[in-house]
Amino acid sequence: MSTIKSFHRLYIVILLVTWGFLMTVLVRRNYFQQTAPVFYADLETGIREIPSDAQWMIIYHNGQKMGYSIYSINNRGAKGYTIQSTAQLIMGIAGMETQVLMRNSVSVDSLFHLTEFDFSLQSEQYTTHLSGIKAGTELAVTFYQGLDSTVQILTVPEKLYTYIGVQPLITWQGFKEGDQVSLPSFDPVSMEVGEITVTHLGKETITIAEVDYNLNKIGLDFRGIPSTMWLDDDGITYREESLMGLVMERSSSADALAVGKEGLGIDMMDAFAIPVKPHIAGNRLSELTLEITGLEPAVLENLVTDRQQIIQLDPLTIRLRSVPVKANKKEAHRFLGGTEIIQPMHPRIQALVSELLPPDISLAERVSRLHQFVYSALRKYPVVSMSSAVEILDNRTGDCSEHTVLFTTLARGAGIPTKIHIGLVHLNGQFVYHAWPVVYLEGEWVSIDPTLNQDVADATHLTLLETDFTNLSSLMPILGQVTITVIDQLTRK
Repeated sequence: MSTIKSFHRLYIVILLVTWGFLMTVLVRRNYFQQTAPVFYADLETGIREIPSDAQWMIIYHNGQKMGYSIYSINNRGAKGYTIQSTAQLIMGIAGMETQVLMRNSVSVDSLFHLTEFDFSLQSEQYTTHLSGIKAGTELAVTFYQGLDSTVQILTVPEKLYTYIGVQPLITWQGFKEGDQVSLPSFDPVSMEVGEITVTHLGKETITIAEVDYNLNKIGLDFRGIPSTMWLDDDGITYREESLMGLVMERSSSADALAVGKEGLGIDMMDAFAIPVKPHIAGNRLSELTLEITGLEPAVLENLVTDRQQIIQLDPLTIRLRSVPVKANKKEAHRFLGGTEIIQPMHPRIQALVSELLPPDISLAERVSRLHQFVYSALRKYPVVSMSSAVEILDNRTGDCSEHTVLFTTLARGAGIPTKIHIGLVHLNGQFVYHAWPVVYLEGEWVSIDPTLNQDVADATHLTLLETDFTNLSSLMPILGQVTITVIDQLTRK
């Protein structure tokens, strides 16, 4: 990346790839807690001339090409700048090819404060589109879901930047080895407001296409997700690295556009799956004890229940059981509300609930009918999306996030409190990231899994987050860090 040209674009790629496997939908504000000493750049002076030619970069995963990105900046004089970023990804998930196109356009004033943005994410099944306009400390974000749209007002800092528009921070005069700067930033890809922290790590020589370049090495961090970029003194990016073996390198447009013509070379199942030993006996386990490394106990401390217990801290050892959890009825009713994607009161959802659920059946039968409808109605296919329940009804395609969003919407629409758990589940000899609903039944929370057609989720479901898809990026720092060893397992009789 460049000081200028592609600031933190690899963060976009991480999110997009993660959407395909971690079910990322809309993530809201959650400020990055800065601990290192920093100074806050005013960026009122010292801006160099900014190049406006497009920059092309090839995206790699562990050395294999998986897409490309284009970045350009248009100088609008006193009105500021328009910055555009496009990423095309071609990848596989569980042997099925998925193509994703992301477009992000932001308008900033002459000091690079965010004024407007327009973001779209297109996959083969779904299109996500959102835009925003900033006025003072309010950012009005419009979510477009098919023919529907909703507006959410976010409270943001007066001076707000965006990760693809903070290039002045590096080109700012005087930024030298050892300096560190932190800026409040809005990310339209993840819908997060946080701080980007940038550190000048000195000069380093790297080789690209058999040519050596002596470049500025810049470390950056957004929401605990690290990246490193190498750029020349004019702010042109030559390389960027981040989590999970993801790399971007400067290229010609011809080489970038050739990516994908060689056939599918990367399956993200291999990137995100966690191997496990010894062998787990199917998906009918009633109890499972795991030793886990790469995961801090603090991640799980608010998720301890009769179903999921920490039995040892060092090494971290977890006991999972396929049992219900006692629930408080008053608190359970908090889980009847809606979001931009969970739409329990939408007329189409209410009509479908009335069609599926006769009034004279038991609560358990109501849950079972909704479960079977969702399992049968959706074609099982990996989707990179931020899809609403109504869109899912239209497309009838998806992975665990679509199954979970649709079930949760229908259940809440039927007056059944339902939570969403994000975590890991065992499939085909490895643990993969997964989402599933947890329903309130007669004083208990019961985990179910309409994606895997489990009326009661088995004991291989390890919860890492309880959410309405609002803070999944908090899981990203653990990607590629976790290892799992089976200590004990019991199969249902």
